[in-house]
Amino acid sequence: MQCPECQRQNPENAKFCMECGHNLMEGDTEIKESVPEAERKHATVLFSDLSGYTALTEKLVPGEVKEIMGLSFW
Repeated sequence: MQCPECQRQNPENAKFCMECGHNLMEGDTEIKESVPEAERKHATVLFSDLSGYTALTEKLVPGEVKEIMGLSFW
């Protein structure tokens, strides 16, 4: 199946283009009817900026960074 957007040849059973991600099932109403409508959900996002984190992690190996970040202060 050829993608109408980027012209890449995809397997016949592909639902999305393997190159650009274009929906190859756009004309298939059976697929569209099975997809639930969008819904709004509340989400809580926490952002934390650790002072000196970048400078510290540049001096450590990944295992040490993981160990430090896994500590619990509670």
